Amino acid sequence: MGADGGSLPHRAEMVKTKKGRRTVNRQVNRIKWSCCTLTKKPLEEPVVLCPLGRLFNKQDLLVALMKKKLPNEYSYITSIKDLITLKLTQNKNYSMQSGEENVTRFICPISGIEMNGLSKFVAFSKCGHVVAKTSIEKLQLKACPLCDQILNKNDIKIINPDRKYQKFLLKQIILNKKKKQRKKKRNKNKKSSSRKRKTKTNTKTIEKIDNNLEKEKEKISPNIEKKKLIKKESISLTKKSDKNKRKEKEKENKIKQILKKKKINKEKEKEKEKETEKEKESNIIKKVNKGRVYNSIFFTEKDREKFKDPRFMFTRGDLFDNKKI
Repeated sequence: MGADGGSLPHRAEMVKTKKGRRTVNRQVNRIKWSCCTLTKKPLEEPVVLCPLGRLFNKQDLLVALMKKKLPNEYSYITSIKDLITLKLTQNKNYSMQSGEENVTRFICPISGIEMNGLSKFVAFSKCGHVVAKTSIEKLQLKACPLCDQILNKNDIKIINPDRKYQKFLLKQIILNKKKKQRKKKRNKNKKSSSRKRKTKTNTKTIEKIDNNLEKEKEKISPNIEKKKLIKKESISLTKKSDKNKRKEKEKENKIKQILKKKKINKEKEKEKEKETEKEKESNIIKKVNKGRVYNSIFFTEKDREKFKDPRFMFTRGDLFDNKKI
């Protein structure tokens, strides 16, 4: 074993030994479970779980989404639909002022285990309840133990998993996005192709319809011309008849007006004749009233009226003139 310059081999170089477990710093692990991954501030309700299982303060994350200031690490978060709002149970023994490292803010509602990173926790995507994994492993869950919400295997999400599992989840998210994009493209292509087919069929049908219409027009065109001529003649006749009717009405109105005037003139003449007769009678009576004999014989008005007839005359002479009677 000599003549090699004095170098001596050790056991670690000659024999393979088991690798020791990698120890994670407890403070780093504690920050993951008690602080927001984006702002590194302590978790405050409402708390949100991302698709990779990381914890965020909802308000801080929404502000970053609105302002579009999310770093590239969290580019897989595109909208609120990608997040799950958690229903956490607070630890009564926890207080911010105490500063105890062993006591954490949130616990499991079934077993009372603290969320400090030493034990794994699980969230249900449908209802948002958070529970320790050890309290569920023995049970074959088909529903949430707190609210009886029906669950599937895909509805159970691990909080703060290993890096390998996070990478696996990220690959799945990217693949799902690509599948959705392909489906959208296929649907668009189908719609465009269906529209093109419809347009082609529509053009063909329109051409056929136009040809048929032209043929029918050729057949019907002479009849249509005859009908048009008949319509024109009927319209002209109706116009002439209307003119004749108007003229006849005007003539009738003129005749009526002339007849009315004649009637009015006749009535006026009759009234004038009556007035002249009355004047004559009044003149005769005046002359008679002047006589003394008349006043001595007739005592009443009736007798005076009778005097108008010549039969009732007793005397003839200077009392009245025979010619005027």
